[in-house]
Amino acid sequence: MKNYMLNKYLPRVDFDSYEDFKENFTINVPEDFNFGFDIVDGWAENEPGKTALVWCNDHGEEHTFSFNDVKAYSNRICNYFKSLGIRKGDRVMLIMKRRYEYWMTATALHKMGIVMIPASFQLTEKDLIYRINAAGVKMIIIAPDDNIISTWRILWISVLRCNTKLWCMRRERAEKAGSITEAHS
Repeated sequence: MKNYMLNKYLPRVDFDSYEDFKENFTINVPEDFNFGFDIVDGWAENEPGKTALVWCNDHGEEHTFSFNDVKAYSNRICNYFKSLGIRKGDRVMLIMKRRYEYWMTATALHKMGIVMIPASFQLTEKDLIYRINAAGVKMIIIAPDDNIISTWRILWISVLRCNTKLWCMRRERAEKAGSITEAHS
């Protein structure tokens, strides 16, 4: 289904002029729209092999994920978060830089109805504590990136002071760095 998403959300895609477009363009968005289910899982059901994400970094590392991959990974992440007691309406902070895990996690959080708060790894202890308290953050998720792991002490102190959880993606890499990978205050 080449035009699956267009047909699902756009009643009309061909216009005679810019004026026609301005006057008649509409998007049908269901009241219960959920990006994770409606877009990602929708593509996975209709074109499972369709490329959803190509990620690369400055070191030549590259990963390609289909919509089916993103669906499967995000569903696993959803199940894990549920096991930790994370529920719809909770606020979760992501400190993941520009990693592909960010997109899997963001999709999972959308599916669960969780408020996602992206944050920089450069935040100080004071910044973290303020944001955690002001937003009522229930959990912080980090990627096992060297820069993020090096700020573990600041994250750990912030977590302890704010009664929240800290979770590191891809534990095996973080464990090799000698860091604690999951903490519950």
